[in-house]
Amino acid sequence: MKEYNLNEDEVAVIGDAANDISMFLTCNHSYCMHTATPSVKKYADKIVKTAAEAMYDVLAKNERERTQQL
Repeated sequence: MKEYNLNEDEVAVIGDAANDISMFLTCNHSYCMHTATPSVKKYADKIVKTAAEAMYDVLAKNERERTQQL
């Protein structure tokens, strides 16, 4: 994130395995696939069935924030 000058609120991550836990802990918007084990799911902010569901959630959050700023 530093390389692209992004902060934790500007990045969303999607994962499904133990190697993704550090990513979940680094970003403020983390999504875990519903097929992951409970030991991985507990680190994510939200559990989703598809990556598209996670992207929709991010876009909806962005839209809400945008309209609040108007």
